[in-house]
Amino acid sequence: MESTQALQMTSTLFTRTRPSRGPLRRRWLACVLALGMLLLILPTSGWSQQCSSSSFQVDFGTLSNSGSTSVTAELPYNCQSNQANTFFNLCLFIPGGNQADTSGINPRRMTNYNNSTLNYNLYSDPAFTQIIGPPPAGTGYPIYTWSFMVPGGYTSPARAANIYGLVPQPPSGTAAGGYQAQMSGITIQYAWSNTTTPASCFPSGDAKGCTTGVGYSGTLANVSNACSISLGSISTLDFGSHASVAQGQNSTTTVSVNCPSNTSWRMGMSNGSNPATGQRRMRSNGGAYINYELYRDSARSQRWGNDTAGGSDTVNGSGAAQSNPTVINVYGRVPPQTQVPPGDYSDTVTVRLEY
Repeated sequence: MESTQALQMTSTLFTRTRPSRGPLRRRWLACVLALGMLLLILPTSGWSQQCSSSSFQVDFGTLSNSGSTSVTAELPYNCQSNQANTFFNLCLFIPGGNQADTSGINPRRMTNYNNSTLNYNLYSDPAFTQIIGPPPAGTGYPIYTWSFMVPGGYTSPARAANIYGLVPQPPSGTAAGGYQAQMSGITIQYAWSNTTTPASCFPSGDAKGCTTGVGYSGTLANVSNACSISLGSISTLDFGSHASVAQGQNSTTTVSVNCPSNTSWRMGMSNGSNPATGQRRMRSNGGAYINYELYRDSARSQRWGNDTAGGSDTVNGSGAAQSNPTVINVYGRVPPQTQVPPGDYSDTVTVRLEY
């Protein structure tokens, strides 16, 4: 009897536990299935709105010797929306570059192989009045900003933001050669909204924001190894009006030579239009002549010749660094002469510069 009761108790315990385990397993599976369905019907994330860009280059080419040089570069970018129309507001920020003036970005600077500098700047407008400031928010300069809309589910076609570059006329004595500046840390800050155009490129209200970097970019320019001459008043080197030249007459003028730094040069002067056996002469309308000469020194002992191939009767420039044009005096002398008919006398001299 006692054994039978013990067996019934064991059997009863087993019978009670089996039904309770089945429903628990079924309820757990149901939770898993419900979670899976919930994940499937969640909406897609709003992070699909984004903008990207790539590097750009501002190439000024060979600079003008007589004025400023300007060029327009393009910064490529595009933006994509989510399932709804997306309104974007973008801002561009450009740091000074690794050769920037330590006091700021006005001016920005390029350098050449020997660390000579060349001023330039980058603007958001073709009138060159709005300098593009550095990140994070322009640092006191007007912010270069623009906006547009991308239809829902689309990536915008390739777009480009214009960047206007300007190099002022290089100062006299600017070293010839190639100049460059490298810029890193360029950023595009942008904000987006599915309801209206954001008020700025920074997040505000329902507008979200983000920042994207622009690839390593730079500027290039070339200063040609070219010289120029400013004749000043040499075209009217005037010995004045005189009743006689029996006592001789003197006059002086200047010639300015403007060459890039480190450019050697040599300047000579022709014998004029009316020479006779190496003697310069002025001629009157009546065909009469007055002898005269041009000299390199105030004592009027060193005649100015035209042997630019290496003679000693010219003026040479060493090519050393110079910040201003080289101003050269030209000393004129009409030696004493008699029996000179009255009249207006003139001559034309060619100034020759080799470099």
